[in-house]
Amino acid sequence: MAKALSILFVAAEAYPYAKETGVADVASSFPLAVRATGHDIRVMIPKYGCVSDRRNKIHDINRLKNIPISSTTNPDGTDPEEFLTTKSSSLSNYRHKVQVYVVTNNKFFESRKGIYTDPVKWTPYPDNLERFIFYSRSVVETCVALGWYPDIIHCNDWQTALIPAYIKHIYPNKFKKTKTVLTIHNVSNQGDFPISKFELLGLPEEVKECFTHQRKLNILKGGVLHSNHITTVSESYLEQIRILTLIK
Repeated sequence: MAKALSILFVAAEAYPYAKETGVADVASSFPLAVRATGHDIRVMIPKYGCVSDRRNKIHDINRLKNIPISSTTNPDGTDPEEFLTTKSSSLSNYRHKVQVYVVTNNKFFESRKGIYTDPVKWTPYPDNLERFIFYSRSVVETCVALGWYPDIIHCNDWQTALIPAYIKHIYPNKFKKTKTVLTIHNVSNQGDFPISKFELLGLPEEVKECFTHQRKLNILKGGVLHSNHITTVSESYLEQIRILTLIK
């Protein structure tokens, strides 16, 4: 076998921790399949309020407690700090085990029972952009805190599509050997927000055009333009995306 790779698989959901879409199934089955080929693959997900520490055997990692993240901007121009604590769990089958890093933060995740939507009103959380900015920054900062810069970071859908830009523009030297893959599961949900929210991303002004589509902020577009490789869930879905692109 060729040299074993170190891979971080990043998703907004994973079975059995939390599931709303098919991404959760891929985030549990795919890493175990890759681990079976001999590669060092790990998973990272957020810890929502519906995720049980006891049932999922989630435990603390001492050096990954209370890491500061500046993810939003106040009206007065200051950058307030939120803190993340990354914990550890694992996915396993009868032959293999994969480490799972679980990002915790009460404001953005643990105080919410839903993943993307309020389970009572069934409407998207109004701060979903801020939530997944924080999560994407958390992924990067967790790697830095661990001193682990994987060969590949595999991102999934718009909720993780900021990560390729963050490693290129915030820590270009630390992640200089890291390649990024972005898999599109749902092209109809691209992370569209008012363009006025670009400053919340914490990225340089010169990349604003990469994240702009039809005068809106488009997180998926920015992820596509910053990733080394783009994949979809199937060849037929790739053809559907191509057709949609031609129509538009």
